[in-house]
Amino acid sequence: MVNSIAKLDEAMADGANSVEADVSFADNGTATRLFHGVPCDCFRACDIEEEVPRFLQYVRKTTSGRGAKYSDKLALLFLDLKVSNVEEKQKYRAGVDIGRKLLRDLWKRVPTWQAMNVLLSVPSVSDKEVLRGAVHTVSRLSPIMLDKIGFDISNNDKLDNIRSLYADLGIQGHRWQGDGISNCLSYLRPPARIQDIIDNRETEEVGRYIEKAYQWTVDLPKQIRRSLRRGVDGIITNKPQRLARIMQEGEFNTTLRPANVADSPWTRFGGLSPLPRLPSDDMDILGDDDFPRFR
Repeated sequence: MVNSIAKLDEAMADGANSVEADVSFADNGTATRLFHGVPCDCFRACDIEEEVPRFLQYVRKTTSGRGAKYSDKLALLFLDLKVSNVEEKQKYRAGVDIGRKLLRDLWKRVPTWQAMNVLLSVPSVSDKEVLRGAVHTVSRLSPIMLDKIGFDISNNDKLDNIRSLYADLGIQGHRWQGDGISNCLSYLRPPARIQDIIDNRETEEVGRYIEKAYQWTVDLPKQIRRSLRRGVDGIITNKPQRLARIMQEGEFNTTLRPANVADSPWTRFGGLSPLPRLPSDDMDILGDDDFPRFR
């Protein structure tokens, strides 16, 4: 939840290689500001905001060009498109608007090889026209930049419905799929759905529609370790330093590493998950020592 330039700098200082920003829209489909509002993750400020163009321009400035301070650090920009308030007839327009802002504010005059990869996430399959509008806009104005866009459905819709959405839109790659809930409750969430997502990612059958799997929002050390053991490709966390430190532990450091700007966010590093699989009904069992103490 990086919804300002200051929060972006803070996340990068903490070792993040990707950031998630919440894009709010006016009712007419115009992307106006980064803003989450209440409720949000525990122990986070929910009311921070930033203008969308200003934020995208800052990302461009700090990731492109020789000597840019995040050019070798920020691998992926995750845009959580908050379009629930947008009328159905305006959702395509919302996609058009975010596509134009990416081209104008994030990618303009940036060499393709150096342009930021962007994951466009909509809440539900009912928001598919947003993705359609974004794809059509980028395809029409700068088709080469389609390689810089990925897709995600952030709410916990039925996976078969998500499969149908991609079939309807003709999207055949660059598909991330996550599962989770706020960090306040994530340790209570059953693991069945994230396991189904991972199983689809690893299948070699025609029905595969997921290239990358991630879990959110995972902050507690035991949870982070169990998520890595399940074989996820990414973790949304408020504690990037903690995640990086855990990945350096002996259990993980010979098989996993943080992704960098040379890695494609749309393809896996290769093969099945290298770690032993957990049973699909294996719950996180946390004790008092697993939770942070506050004075």
